[in-house]
Parts: sequence; C-alpha cells; structure tokens
Amino acid sequence: MADEKKVAPVPAYPQTYAAQPVVIQQYVVAAPPPATNVLLSWLACAFCFPLGIVAVLKANEADRCVQRGDYQKARQKAQVARWWATAAFITFFTLMVLGGVAFGVFFYFVSQIGD
Repeated sequence: MADEKKVAPVPAYPQTYAAQPVVIQQYVVAAPPPATNVLLSWLACAFCFPLGIVAVLKANEADRCVQRGDYQKARQKAQVARWWATAAFITFFTLMVLGGVAFGVFFYFVSQIGD
C-alpha cells in the first residue's frame, strides 16, 4: 500500500460557474428627417429667379445631408433655404407693388395729356 497515490476527492458539483449570456435591448426612437423646403424653394424660383435659385441650391444641400443622416446640418441648410425663399417672395411682391404703382402713375399722367 505504500505505492498507492493519494487522489484528491472529487466535489459533488462544479466549483466554477459559466457566465450566463446577458441580452441588452436598446430601443432607438428615430426622429423624422427635417423638412428640406425643396417645394418652397422651387416656388420661390418660379417667382423670383435670382434669389430662388439660391434657395433651390441650399434645399438640395439639405436633402443631401438628410440622405447622409446628418440631420443637424440638414436643419441648418433647410433654414437657410427657407430664408432665401422668403427673401425671394418678399422681393417679388415688393416689385409687383412698385410696378403696379408705377403703372398707375404712368397711366394717370398719360390720361392727363389728352385733356
């Protein structure tokens, strides 16, 4: 019996535990993309071409930013496009009023010549 080796006792259950997989679910609420004011810009281009074309270009830049996923830059570009479109509308209506006044004054004086 002197040649027998002593064997360590085997525990009844494993001493180490495998880590359980942890599942983490995160819900991301995607904000809707900002309005790029493309339609407004094209209408402005129809009314006042020089200022409207700048609005169209800025709206297209905003649209490209939305496609890229850069919503912050898209909002900035869309705001600039809206500003240019508004400037085009104000310019158009101001020129129409001034043209109407000039037209009225012209025909008033033309009608006075015949009398």
